[in-house]
Amino acid sequence: MKLKSVISRLGTEAIVDENTRALYDYDNKKRKIMYTAQAVENGEYINTWITYIEDGTVNTLEERLTKFQNPLYAAYTEFVKYDRKKSDPDGRIYEEFLNEIREKEDLFFTEDGNYRNKFCVTIDLFGKKVVFNDIN
Repeated sequence: MKLKSVISRLGTEAIVDENTRALYDYDNKKRKIMYTAQAVENGEYINTWITYIEDGTVNTLEERLTKFQNPLYAAYTEFVKYDRKKSDPDGRIYEEFLNEIREKEDLFFTEDGNYRNKFCVTIDLFGKKVVFNDIN
């Protein structure tokens, strides 16, 4: 466990295990990153996850794809039929997926690196059409 004291989004102090930390959301323009991590009390996990904000930016495509509920990774998981170990054991599909997104990064992300509010982009991946759709 790597314990850290944080202030939750609700303004309360909490202890979390940073080893469980996941990227929840981010805003590079405001230099704010929102994480969620498992709460710890008396050295033991409790059945609560804490969401908290830190200053910083998310700079790489790989980091951006770990954001909770992002449409790009959702398209990949759908492409591999929700079973990456079976459908893409060597990571070849994922690497091609990353390359295709890198080539069209400006269609998905703003100049600051934030996800665009709306996009619908189709790419060809191993002879199949993949649609990245985030139109709210």
